Amino acid sequence: MSVAMLQGDHLQLLCQQLLGNHSLPSHGTLMAISAGLFLPTTWLPDLGALSYVGALGVVSALGLTGTPFCCFGHQLFMFVLWTLSCTLQVL
Repeated sequence: MSVAMLQGDHLQLLCQQLLGNHSLPSHGTLMAISAGLFLPTTWLPDLGALSYVGALGVVSALGLTGTPFCCFGHQLFMFVLWTLSCTLQVL
């Protein structure tokens, strides 16, 4: 129950940042949504099905990381190399 409350709080903060004060769902509604999304995963007999969700997260993280490389390619690559060289010099 505390996980649903915590997720409801986070969803409420996210909705406030995205929507402002326009048509915000109530805290109870957001708790029900988070419980509806997370509780069924606790009933899975085999957690291997959740590995697909993790793989989707990895793909999306790579996509979000790759986007700046497509837009700012050379400058970003040089910044990463410079940061790595500074880090290695400190060590």
